[in-house]
Amino acid sequence: MKILSYDNFIIYNFRGVAWMTIKIYTTSHCHYCNMAKEFFRKIKVKYQEINVEKDEKAAEEMIEKSGQLGVPVIDIEGQIIVGFDRNAIQSVLKRNLLLSSWGVLNGKV
Repeated sequence: MKILSYDNFIIYNFRGVAWMTIKIYTTSHCHYCNMAKEFFRKIKVKYQEINVEKDEKAAEEMIEKSGQLGVPVIDIEGQIIVGFDRNAIQSVLKRNLLLSSWGVLNGKV
């Protein structure tokens, strides 16, 4: 069982279930994609990587969500971040963590 931690972005509830769904749409040779994945690894946040070079349907999904052809596209619970923007990622993670924490502490989850 993990404990909620705002500063370290540990995003598991008290039953060990992940709070957020995070998808990173990537390509094989994308420097910024690698930076995004490394960032999530450093803060110990799990994500699903989707390589749009290998999955045409996923590429269409990414374009529909973001309106963009470039990668990375990061989807955090439906909030889309285009490119590797550390501040935007941190902001979305913190906001979602605070909302989720409030729900657990107030019996909403």
